Amino acid sequence: MSIYYGVSSYAMFGTDEETLEELQDAYNNLSLEPTDTEMDIRSMINIVFLKEGEPIASYGVDKNGVYCLDGKTENYKLKDDSLDYDRILEIYDESKNEN
Repeated sequence: MSIYYGVSSYAMFGTDEETLEELQDAYNNLSLEPTDTEMDIRSMINIVFLKEGEPIASYGVDKNGVYCLDGKTENYKLKDDSLDYDRILEIYDESKNEN
């Protein structure tokens, strides 16, 4: 798994099993609806799931709650509060302190 943030040159690679499960569960339980709102690339957090070093799924979310899935250009909004942008940002920021 890797996490990229906006235009930052730092990327997070790998995490503990508990955090990985948290992010996988969030992805698997996303409840989205289409939106015309544009993605804010500067605040976008992109989470990429890997299997044997190859990407198998991804999602991105910006500070306004706009989502994109698997690198596609369609944008979505959550139907509920199932995933917290601030929590993902916290995971990303904490990884910088671990390295």
